[in-house]
Amino acid sequence: MFDRKLLILLLIIGAVAFWAALTMSAADHGYDAISPQDAWERLNSDETIVLIDVRTPEEYVLQRIPGAVLLPLADIKSSAAEVMPEKNAAYFLYCRTGSRSAQAAALLVSMGYTNIYDLGGIISWPYETESGQPEQPQP
Repeated sequence: MFDRKLLILLLIIGAVAFWAALTMSAADHGYDAISPQDAWERLNSDETIVLIDVRTPEEYVLQRIPGAVLLPLADIKSSAAEVMPEKNAAYFLYCRTGSRSAQAAALLVSMGYTNIYDLGGIISWPYETESGQPEQPQP
């Protein structure tokens, strides 16, 4: 009987921890979420913001937001300093659905970046996109 009560207690604790992780906001992780509309307005009014696509090179070539720089999630630890040299600059991150961009944002914050915004997924981007090889080589 004791083992059953312990198991139930552990399941309840696990469920509460899982729910807490799901309900944490971007700000709880040290970065901010930004809507496509707010991102569009800020990107058009502030040329210092860097738009980062954290998807794969193949996804990037198929469709991307104009002006986005490719930095795949898998390469962030090894290439962020090269692609994102200024840790206090504003960076807007996106992926396909928002999962990888959230992971990338949390990772970048843990690496000391201070002005990170999660734009979420390109599937929610209602504005212009482009495809094909970019004019400038990507890192």
